[in-house]
Amino acid sequence: MRELYIDLETIPTQIPALRDEIFARPEFHVSDVLPEIRADGLLTDAAKIAADVDRKTAAAVADLAAAQAKARAAADRAWRDTALDGWSGHIAVVGAALDDQPVVTLRTVDAHDGRIWAEPGVESTPHVTVDVTPERLRLLQFFDFIDTAIDLGGVVVVIGHNVRRFDILFLWQRCIVLGIAVPAWLQRAKDSPRYSDEFVVDTMELAGSTAGKLYGPSLDRLCRVLGLPTKAAIDGSGVWDAIADGRIDDVEEYCGWDVSRARSVHRILVGKGPLAIDLPAPASDAVAA
Repeated sequence: MRELYIDLETIPTQIPALRDEIFARPEFHVSDVLPEIRADGLLTDAAKIAADVDRKTAAAVADLAAAQAKARAAADRAWRDTALDGWSGHIAVVGAALDDQPVVTLRTVDAHDGRIWAEPGVESTPHVTVDVTPERLRLLQFFDFIDTAIDLGGVVVVIGHNVRRFDILFLWQRCIVLGIAVPAWLQRAKDSPRYSDEFVVDTMELAGSTAGKLYGPSLDRLCRVLGLPTKAAIDGSGVWDAIADGRIDDVEEYCGWDVSRARSVHRILVGKGPLAIDLPAPASDAVAA
């Protein structure tokens, strides 16, 4: 059985209607109306009464601004959380490696100079515009690549870190949303029972936990204790910000690196050593290059 290592980098929904729906939720809105401001009833001096009203008004304005900022931040978090939901988020980059072959990555969205969204009604900042229209076509290209590599209909075991709960499910959800026929290998992986290693090997499950937690340690933690390279400036939570900053190249590199690290962790956990192609070049080689 072939071994297919995969990793996804995902971004929040880029569909305006879905995003606006999130920001329109009542819990994310605070009334602009200030409460009635009254001076202390014990005051009789007009100047002191005015000063008391001014002080209380300033405090009320500050409290209102803080509450509105908190609501905007909560709405932004809710929108960003759609990057964890394949029904509304998008795949920005997919990375894969078959057996001991080199890692390949594919961008499934385009980033152009322009503007990104800000809160509805607020001027956005000059940045990039993310175009998700290529997502369907490029996922089809990715599936064609995998099917060709494994001989159409071949059986593979899908391997990755947290791959069962996230990457496989997210990829399957995007297939449904985009009207893509789910590849047989992906459907088998999606239907695979938890902890079954027939079609899925999840290194998070494989590593296990003795701390009373449901799942094992993060990939970064495993790499650290196993002496493997740890994360660079980008991690999963920073993917959208990096793309919005025009750094989709860095995100694609990070995705490929995560595939390599997951493969190294898997090989160590099953009694094999990491592949040379998945490890950084020695310093002497880097200088020579």
